Amino acid sequence: MSALPPPIEGKYMRIPATHPVVQVLNLRQSEGSLPGARTDGYRVGLVVEGGGMRGIISGAMMATLMDRQLEHSFDAIYAFSSGAINSAYFLAGLGWYALSIYYDNLLSRAFLDIRRILSGQSALSLDYAFDVVVETAKPLDYTTVLTSPIELHIAASSIQKLKPRIFTHFASKEDLKMELKASACIPLAAGDPIAYDGDHFLDGGLLLDHPLLPALEDG
Repeated sequence: MSALPPPIEGKYMRIPATHPVVQVLNLRQSEGSLPGARTDGYRVGLVVEGGGMRGIISGAMMATLMDRQLEHSFDAIYAFSSGAINSAYFLAGLGWYALSIYYDNLLSRAFLDIRRILSGQSALSLDYAFDVVVETAKPLDYTTVLTSPIELHIAASSIQKLKPRIFTHFASKEDLKMELKASACIPLAAGDPIAYDGDHFLDGGLLLDHPLLPALEDG
């Protein structure tokens, strides 16, 4: 391995260069290393938690990675729930723009309205999130996500098999959209489980403690 470069200077703080993963990321950034064409022998995964509206935290962290031009330094992303949606926007090259969804678009009764429960509807509308926000208000470039050399692994909870299912290979925009939706279907709040591929799915965090686990299984 060549000599490590100095830590990257950011707007707000200096990244410590003591952790080996940080060293690899900094080296890749300085050398212009790209996923699929690495020469350092490492495989680095970015693990992204969900948590509904708490996804604004991981979203801000990913936007900061982009500020530091580290978005191409990863080989794979493992995520579920809102973290998976954040990851899709990250792969599409959208950072703070995507983060604005949380406060511009989701703080509305079109997305969350507990009064809908009185009429037998779900309080949280995934249809609004995916068919309005992701499609038109803050469009996600699905094509860029589908063609990204960085692997995207999305976890959802299979109701039929009662275990996590990891989606990795996406045949089309509709497949990716459904798998993102399945991974974000919060039990009860978002209504019925998402029917897809001969199964029904709920939020990935329901049966998977953390997306770190499939990342470790993949090495």
